[in-house]
Amino acid sequence: MDSKQLFNNDALKGIDMQKIMLLQEMFGNSKGKSTNEMLPILMAASKNANSKGLNFTKDEVKLVVDVLKKDMSKEEIAKTTKMLSILGL
Repeated sequence: MDSKQLFNNDALKGIDMQKIMLLQEMFGNSKGKSTNEMLPILMAASKNANSKGLNFTKDEVKLVVDVLKKDMSKEEIAKTTKMLSILGL
């Protein structure tokens, strides 16, 4: 998914715009990266959000991941699910 699509996705309309902007930045940093390379990027994005007083709820994370899964292969979905499980999400 193109990061710009996050702004226009109806499923994500309820998420604070600052959080969407952080997600867009994260996608920019992760372009072309493998799923394995995403963990450090996710951790950095989480730290960045926390430093700004923004915390994604588990429901928000699930919603974003569900939207992103629509453009993932079965293998990517499995890896993402495993990564989220490791993170306790």
